Amino acid sequence: MASIRPSRLTVKYTTALDDLHTEFNRRFSDFGKIEKEMELVASPFNFDSAQAPPEAQLELIDMQCDPALKEKFTSSSLHKFYGALNENQFPNMRKHAQRMLVLFGSTYVCEQTFSVMNYNKSRYRSRLTDKHLSSVLRISTSNTTPNFDGLVKRGDRLNCSH
Repeated sequence: MASIRPSRLTVKYTTALDDLHTEFNRRFSDFGKIEKEMELVASPFNFDSAQAPPEAQLELIDMQCDPALKEKFTSSSLHKFYGALNENQFPNMRKHAQRMLVLFGSTYVCEQTFSVMNYNKSRYRSRLTDKHLSSVLRISTSNTTPNFDGLVKRGDRLNCSH
């Protein structure tokens, strides 16, 4: 019986999938370490208060006993719910939620910045200096919208060669 040799294309795709799987596991391995902390934020009304950090246990119990807070939790997003929590009554729960929720926003900005940088620093745009690239990255990752009407009213003119 003759052995079947995989094609070069099969080996290439298998290697690519193995590399992708390894990278995926590497990037998300840290989430396993903070799984309980994330579960506390995502499902505070189903979370066992004995498993919560000691400084947040009493606040969690108070939260779980408040039907108005439970209703607010089910009817709004996580960041709105935790943002609306009374800071004096639930300081530790708010801080804990902020630490967990900021992980996703900062990761998004980092990924967006690297994507923009890779796109702009391509072989087609190889003359970009680091200063220009820095400006492009700042504009690309900013949420600020320029006030075009104000700029036009100010009367500043662009340098036009013709």
